[in-house]
Amino acid sequence: MQILVERFFHIDFILLDLLFCLIWIAVLLRQGYRLEFSLGLMGILVNFIVDFVIWFNVQGIRTLEGPIDPLLFFIYFSITYGMVEYSYVGVMFRVRTNRQRIMWTILLYGGWLISGLLSQVIPLNDTMVHVTREMSIYRMPQIAIVIVGFIGLLLLAKSWLPMNDTTYQRILYLFLVGILVHFGMESTLWLAGIRPSPVSGVLFEFLFNSFLEFNTGVPILYVLWTYLRSRGELGSIASHEVQ
Repeated sequence: MQILVERFFHIDFILLDLLFCLIWIAVLLRQGYRLEFSLGLMGILVNFIVDFVIWFNVQGIRTLEGPIDPLLFFIYFSITYGMVEYSYVGVMFRVRTNRQRIMWTILLYGGWLISGLLSQVIPLNDTMVHVTREMSIYRMPQIAIVIVGFIGLLLLAKSWLPMNDTTYQRILYLFLVGILVHFGMESTLWLAGIRPSPVSGVLFEFLFNSFLEFNTGVPILYVLWTYLRSRGELGSIASHEVQ
């Protein structure tokens, strides 16, 4: 059975999406989230390799229709979602209060939704772009990757010193963060009319994407974030000892 994930949007959505990404980066850096910004830079590279190199050029399961050069489009595509999603997850790893979690999530959901809605009402450039990816061969591997990844977190929590304070509740929280970031993307795209309605025969895909798609990478990101954070703390301690 074919599983097609689609987006229909105007060219001006790209400009608004990039503007939101710039605002996001400015807030990140102003608030001192430099490690999380680095995760966003990594996300840009990862998304470009997966979307443009593997899915679009090698496997051909990603398609693009519209008056835009594929290379330029996937550079844009990788920058916005790579930076915003990966750095948001990193921020959620770091923050400790519900108020911070709520404020960052409002910024994420609000920025995505406003960008999509403004594109529908401001006629800057209403030329249509249609992007698809066919995911039927990836669903079972995605489930397996998520299971293995979170089991790996449980094992590392018991065997790796930098993660020895990672509780079962913390791991559940990480899983919920993975849902939250991807549900934000899916729901705001739908509300803005960019993603087909989940009641039009794709409700399962809407929920599947939200629950599992970004959670394929959350365990890896958390291990990397923990490692980099621990290295930074060790470097800070060593610097104070030298002084």
